[in-house]
Amino acid sequence: MVPSTHELHLLSLSSGLTFHHRAKKPVLYGAISQVRTPSCRLIQVEEDILLWKVCEKLFDLQLWDWQKGEILWVSSCSSQQELQSRFLTFDFLQQRYSADAVEATLLNSSTLLLLLPEEQELRAFSVEHWRRTRPIDIEHVDSNVNQFVCSFHLPPTTEGASIHAPSSRMFFNRPATFPDTKPIISPDPSLSILCLQLAFTHFDPEFYGVRTETHIFLIHAAAIATHVKSVAISPPEHPAPCHGILWDDWGPSSTRILWLSTWGFPSWISTYGSRTALIFSSPVGRAVDGEDFFDVLVLDSHPSADLRTHLSPPILVSAAVHAERMCERFGIQFPKESDTEWEGWCLRENVRTTLPFRAQYHKMALPSYLWPTSAFLTADGVAFVVSSDVADKPGGYWVYYV
Repeated sequence: MVPSTHELHLLSLSSGLTFHHRAKKPVLYGAISQVRTPSCRLIQVEEDILLWKVCEKLFDLQLWDWQKGEILWVSSCSSQQELQSRFLTFDFLQQRYSADAVEATLLNSSTLLLLLPEEQELRAFSVEHWRRTRPIDIEHVDSNVNQFVCSFHLPPTTEGASIHAPSSRMFFNRPATFPDTKPIISPDPSLSILCLQLAFTHFDPEFYGVRTETHIFLIHAAAIATHVKSVAISPPEHPAPCHGILWDDWGPSSTRILWLSTWGFPSWISTYGSRTALIFSSPVGRAVDGEDFFDVLVLDSHPSADLRTHLSPPILVSAAVHAERMCERFGIQFPKESDTEWEGWCLRENVRTTLPFRAQYHKMALPSYLWPTSAFLTADGVAFVVSSDVADKPGGYWVYYV
């Protein structure tokens, strides 16, 4: 085993956390460029493809065929000032991004998506291309596969505005489907939402300083996948020019932009299928009854969601406070029903988005002895990962139905 490695154990939940029977190599050893002990920031599985991000000041992105135990693609950096790939060099990654600024997700088992704030675009890469040119081992990753399939331009910004990379994030969680299970009701993976949190900055002479505005982008992931499929992928020996798709050709009909005020920043953002959860820590702190409260806004972008429902009390809301009031409290601004255009300090005029959604507000409480470290959406609830400062009351998961 290489001394500087991370181990990834492939286990099966259905067989009691034993090694997965489909994994040819039950433990994956990923060589990393870290000097200090890194942390794992991302593990994502789409069918037989696994995306793995290790990060501690530096970063390593690794793409595996976990069933065959084969490495398909690796990109890593050796310093924050000079980001250089050890195995695969992308010119747009060099000298631009810190570790936390490199956001990646698997759109499906055939497409890798990267968020590139400086270029103000999303870039899609072909996993199938890497399958065809897979290396012998991690030391022989093909350095010639540096052509992305296409890029998706984000809405144009005003002059002097830019996206602050370290404050920008990408969230995506497509519900998995299993042939051996037949649930009565399950989310449709084809309706999954890709969520971007983008922090725009702009120097305003009248303001005598830098203005910052944070936007939430709800994107219909299938629309991106459709565009990727429509772009012809040339053979490796004859790579085609990379295809750029302008915002007006994909964004308005497949996206909804929301604006967050600087004092209404969510503690956690999570997606699951067509729903996105914005989870806010309550500003009032600990309640007198020994409970901590969290304000949760669930945005459902299912095609049957009605634009009008987010402006009126949601029928299925679980609290007396309306979603609209909660949005106003935290500075979340929605376009009116008859006005889907958006204008801010950093985005140009007439940024139009029309993806339908419905907002539901939920107030959730945790006992004060539990400390949440993260929170995420499930198929039918919001789960808090909690630790405890009481010996006889261990931490674990605290789940609310939504």
